[in-house]
Amino acid sequence: MRYLSEAGERGLLGYAREVYIEVGQSLIPETLEAYLPHFRSFTQVHTLKIDYSNPAKSLPAFGRYFAPFVLTLRSLHLPYVAGGVYELLEFICKFPHLDNLSLTLSSPIAPTSARGYP
Repeated sequence: MRYLSEAGERGLLGYAREVYIEVGQSLIPETLEAYLPHFRSFTQVHTLKIDYSNPAKSLPAFGRYFAPFVLTLRSLHLPYVAGGVYELLEFICKFPHLDNLSLTLSSPIAPTSARGYP
């Protein structure tokens, strides 16, 4: 993320094909807020990797942060996934053109969630 601002200032984000988000802990929307203008510049990303993701925390703001990737994303890598299985599946299904998916569960994934899925 540290080079994102500089690349955005130089107009390079529209050429990006791969985005790797590494925030150190679990990804939460507030972590990305400062980079929102840059995220909107991604128009051709086909590969997205998010370290330490918890889809349940990202789903409420999915459209705000991940909408630029929906139409072009073909490969999604989620190493170290935590949270509920239903939220994980909902997050994955929001990218309808995926050809490649890899994920690593960081702990046993919960079969139910706070959102009340059966």
